[in-house]
Amino acid sequence: MSTYSSVINSFNKLSSTPIDTYVKAFYVGTGRDGVKGTTGLQQRIKDLPVALSKAAKIAALDVGKKTFQASLNRVPIDTGETCESGRLTVNGRHYAKGRYLGGDNADFVMIGSRAEDDIQITNDDIQDTIKGTINIGIEYHRVDELGRDLAFRLHEDLNEYGSGEFWSARRRGRGPKFVQNPLEQIADRELQPRIVAEINKYLKTIKL
Repeated sequence: MSTYSSVINSFNKLSSTPIDTYVKAFYVGTGRDGVKGTTGLQQRIKDLPVALSKAAKIAALDVGKKTFQASLNRVPIDTGETCESGRLTVNGRHYAKGRYLGGDNADFVMIGSRAEDDIQITNDDIQDTIKGTINIGIEYHRVDELGRDLAFRLHEDLNEYGSGEFWSARRRGRGPKFVQNPLEQIADRELQPRIVAEINKYLKTIKL
């Protein structure tokens, strides 16, 4: 099945400091053999890579949901099938799908349980976080009766409202670049500071 997807890699630095610098600084500053008189510090340091990755993923999911909703507010609607084909991914894992409510209304539903406590962190998540990379993906999968990639054609059809092959599927405020524009306008702007805030919140719980 043909797919239109757009993925960004963001936050190369965290408060001007790469995440691996935080990890190394805590290991070097406290010593791998433990810190006397500081209850729980050893375990916090041991869990730091996982905690940072989880904080980054929670932040990415929050920003991703906002960006996904913006794309659902822009995707051309006729039958609603393209809207309902939408998916939000974070680091390649599906977290939400589009839902057509009728008329000009659309939103999303989460896929399964995605509470903060349920967010799973893989080794790939840890490696990507240390490299300063987080991936938000918004994908729409839709082919027409001739097997053409309809989602992609809708996304790239730059004709003005009321003209072009897909004009009947357009409503005012909806149209091309329904994935690209929200990613550039929202995710690129908000992802890095949101991740910084979430990770700094965790770092404040570590007392040296």
